[in-house]
Amino acid sequence: PVAAPGNAPVRMPAGETPATLEAATSLRLQTRAMAQQVPVQQFNSNQIIKLADDVISGKGAATIANLTGGYAGLNGLGIGGKNATNLQQLGHYMAQQTQALSTGTGLANTDAGRALAGQMAGDINWTPEAIKRTARVNRALSTGTELFAQGVDNAFQRTKNPFAAAEFQQRWSTTLGNDGINAIRLYDAIRSKDDEAIREVAKQAAGPDYKGDIRDILKAPGYVNLVNKIGQMQKLIGGQ
Repeated sequence: PVAAPGNAPVRMPAGETPATLEAATSLRLQTRAMAQQVPVQQFNSNQIIKLADDVISGKGAATIANLTGGYAGLNGLGIGGKNATNLQQLGHYMAQQTQALSTGTGLANTDAGRALAGQMAGDINWTPEAIKRTARVNRALSTGTELFAQGVDNAFQRTKNPFAAAEFQQRWSTTLGNDGINAIRLYDAIRSKDDEAIREVAKQAAGPDYKGDIRDILKAPGYVNLVNKIGQMQKLIGGQ
C-alpha cells in the first residue's frame, strides 16, 4: 500500500500510480483552498458591477482600488482619477482574474473554458457595460469553483478514496461539457437574483434566431439545455 499525505495507506487500484495518487490528492486540496476565496471574489465582483458606471468619473474608482482577494494589485495602478484610463486598467486586470478563476471550475480544459480565457486575453473596449459583463462572468466562475469544490469534497467524504477527486473531475467535465460554463453563469445569475445577467445568458443561449419576447427566449432549446445542465450539475454534486 501507498500512503497519501495526511491519509491512511491506500491500496492502489489497477492503472493508478503514486504519481496519480499525488495528483488526485493535490486536486482535492487545491480545490478546497480556492473555494475558501469564493466569498471575497463574489463580493468584489458585485462591488464592481455596482460601481462600474462611476469608475470613469473617479467617484467609484477609489472604492474598487481598495478591493482585496486577487484585486489588491489595483492599488498600485493609480485608479481614482477622472478619466477613461480607469476603465482600461480595471478591465485588463479583470481579464487576468477571469483566466485565473476559470481554472477552479473544473472546466478550464473544455473548449468553452479555453475560448473564454482567449476572449478575455483579446483587445476589448472596456466600457462600463463590458466591465459589468466581465464582473458577472468572474462572479459566476467563482460560483463554479464553489460548486466544483463541493462535488470533489462530497465524493471524497462518501468514499474516503483519494482518487475520488480525479474521478469526479472527469465526470464533471464530461457531463457538463462545453455548455458547463454557461450553465454555471445561469445558475449564478439566478442565485444572485441578477435579472440582467439572466437576460445576458438567456439571449446568448437562445441564439440569434430568438430576438423577441423574453418568454420566447426562455423556451429556446439552447436555454432549456442550460436549465437541464444545472440539474445534471446538482445531481453530480449530490453523488448521483
